[in-house]
Amino acid sequence: MNSSAREFYYAGVEACRQGQFEKGISHFKKAICSAPEVVEFHQWLFSAMLAWARLQPPESQVLERTSLPFFSIVVCSVNPQKFLRLKQNIEFLIPENHLEIIRISDARNMGEGYNRGARQAVGDILIFCHDDIELLTPDIGYRLADRLGEYDILGVAGTTWLRDAKWDSAGLPYKRGQVVHALANRTGFTYSVFALDGAVSGGIQALDGLFLAMRRDFWVENPFDEGYDGFHLYDVDLSFRCYLAGHRLGVCNDILIEHRSLGHFDESWKRAADRFAARFGNRLENHSTGIIVCSNFRLNETEQVFQLFRALRRFGYGTDIRPVDS
Repeated sequence: MNSSAREFYYAGVEACRQGQFEKGISHFKKAICSAPEVVEFHQWLFSAMLAWARLQPPESQVLERTSLPFFSIVVCSVNPQKFLRLKQNIEFLIPENHLEIIRISDARNMGEGYNRGARQAVGDILIFCHDDIELLTPDIGYRLADRLGEYDILGVAGTTWLRDAKWDSAGLPYKRGQVVHALANRTGFTYSVFALDGAVSGGIQALDGLFLAMRRDFWVENPFDEGYDGFHLYDVDLSFRCYLAGHRLGVCNDILIEHRSLGHFDESWKRAADRFAARFGNRLENHSTGIIVCSNFRLNETEQVFQLFRALRRFGYGTDIRPVDS
């Protein structure tokens, strides 16, 4: 740890002890910029953000907007209980006269299932999502509708530099977005913060497939590749292919989703990664090396999830870190 990072860190701790959490946040962010590999700095930053958020007055209510398109949501799910839970969650957030939910229970692979569901869909906007998520942002429909005039594909996690088949392997400051993980074998929540720079991050090269939204006419021209075995790389393949074609990809940093899985990097994933590398390996760009650091924060209560979500939207995170050899 260099001396300037240490000084910023101690200044941040002292500011927090005095209840000056916004000042502490500023110091911890400077410490991270000086020594981004130190996990403790990131944890102190999240703690200071949480403390700041607890002191804030309630956020204003979401304003109802007048127009909402029709959404078709496609889910590949072999588990009736998971699907029902997701269906009830979505129906609570999007009015039924603007919504259809299509379940594919026998997909050969994710790309095939999504394409089959999309062919059945009648909605103006298509959403492809996993069956083990919960949407936590009340006005998610309006946010997506507004932004799909500017972006071709939207997600909640992705990267501005794809270095291999695993979208998050480039590290900071290239990663974008956030996801809350709630796992059956753990109590509470693990808040995974990738990086945030405003309500929507542009310049995205690849997106995570837990949640993808696009206009129906865009999918018609850019369907999923059905050649990947199993349920891997359909998302990175589609998003990177669209990036290479000059389409506009974005990560919504102000949409929060809970995910009940961390993914499975098994032999099936390795086969899919080999296929991706053979197809796109010569199209991957070289960049300065990113910072690989654990930016997960453990929380006990749902209220804390929304408090940290609010602070991250207010202060941002991670995008001002300099790569190793820049």
